[in-house]
Amino acid sequence: MKRHVYEYDEVVIANNLPGVLYAFVEKRPLLYTPSETHKHDCIESFPALGHFFVEDKDLRLHDNTILTVVFKERLLTILLFNLSYMGLLPLCDKIQTIRREDDNLLKVVTNRSRSIRIKYKTLRVFGPEMLHRQLKPKSYKVIDTFKYRGEKLKFDLYKGRDDFVKNMWIEPTRTLHIESIIERKALDNFDTSVVSCRYKALEKLKPFLNDYFYLTFVARKLIPIFECADYKEEKVIYDTRTEKEICHRLSLKKDMKTYWQDAYHWKMREFHLDFNGTIP
Repeated sequence: MKRHVYEYDEVVIANNLPGVLYAFVEKRPLLYTPSETHKHDCIESFPALGHFFVEDKDLRLHDNTILTVVFKERLLTILLFNLSYMGLLPLCDKIQTIRREDDNLLKVVTNRSRSIRIKYKTLRVFGPEMLHRQLKPKSYKVIDTFKYRGEKLKFDLYKGRDDFVKNMWIEPTRTLHIESIIERKALDNFDTSVVSCRYKALEKLKPFLNDYFYLTFVARKLIPIFECADYKEEKVIYDTRTEKEICHRLSLKKDMKTYWQDAYHWKMREFHLDFNGTIP
């Protein structure tokens, strides 16, 4: 088995939701390694997501409108489970490194130092950093977590337009998660520090407060954001499409049931909707 080579027409390399969606929609084998995320990472709901039996959630915004979202973590769990079930997740989450060799060959090393060789005709990459380890992030998604005291906020999400203090998630436990997009070069500047984040958040929340309100810093989390450079490699496609663009293909399908194993279609539906159905 050490010299065995697995052969596929197209192989997908991904560490994000668009890549996993593509592998599921097109039924392609997926080499997946989980990337760092935060629990509130979500996308705005659209009709095609209804095919995946994932629950959406209504969030009240600061302007009293309602935004319907789907949380990425939940959708990823459903898609990866079914890709594994269909035999399209050959190495599960055990991949350590991926290296592209000559003659359309990939060498994959697992977390137990086992080498797997995979030959392809086309390679589609959604996470360039998985192939190019020397690639540095262009920017970071920064999540600053605070505990707040005082008046209780009456909405779930503040959506802003600025990159710094862009979104603020409010939890019932009086926890505030503040999301910012900060360039790598500006990460150490005072203008993007925790202190500046705290003051700008208070400034944005001030119109919604009538009483005492105080923020206590808890933690800062950095999530790297990589961008596809202008790589020109034969038989390699660097795909930058969004979830919505990939799911557009679903509307062209006449029978969505074919995306799931037919014999288990309704059992899978019960499973993902948290019913008590079991898969025989």
